[in-house]
Amino acid sequence: MKNKFSIIFFLVIYFFIHILQAQTSGVEFAKIAEEKEKVEDWTMALYNYSRAVGFETKNVNYILKKGLMLLKTGSPRKALSEFKDVEKLDKKNGEALHLKAVALDSLRNFEISRREYVKAIRLLGNKNAQLYISRGNSFLIQKDYNNAVSNLNVAIQIDRRNAQAYYLRGIAKLHLVDSNGACSDWKLAKDLGNKDADAFLKKNCQE
Repeated sequence: MKNKFSIIFFLVIYFFIHILQAQTSGVEFAKIAEEKEKVEDWTMALYNYSRAVGFETKNVNYILKKGLMLLKTGSPRKALSEFKDVEKLDKKNGEALHLKAVALDSLRNFEISRREYVKAIRLLGNKNAQLYISRGNSFLIQKDYNNAVSNLNVAIQIDRRNAQAYYLRGIAKLHLVDSNGACSDWKLAKDLGNKDADAFLKKNCQE
């Protein structure tokens, strides 16, 4: 009986240490991935987030980041699969719905992406600028310029120093034949650090 208890105790300790080591390894890979993400090395960030997920298969944050890196490296279909995995683990994860909608936009499945944006807004509320930027960009891709401007207006109300929002709104305004408004937005975007805005300024605006 004593030997049996000793074996069980040993097994419990062994599995506890094994799980702890796995979590530590996952954390280490995630830290490397975060550093690679900061310098926009999406490929290495993807590699390390994938390794982190390999150690912690139910870590929602790691799976989300892996999916985001797949989007950054041009694999929206694979990214979509990751976001669906997050949904299975956490049905109320608004960021998964947001990124799922972005992946669907890349796949040009706009009918479903619109529904995902609505669900994401219900969960995340109206204080998430990036969510409205993504939806604005979705409408921009669909050439629905009025709705693009409306969503980007909301993003700018939330974050008045968001360069991407001004840049995209400038493109939408140009298509709506508001060249003055477009140039004003690109000027703001450039001043806030958006590098792409400068090319639009030079091509479309007189400074």
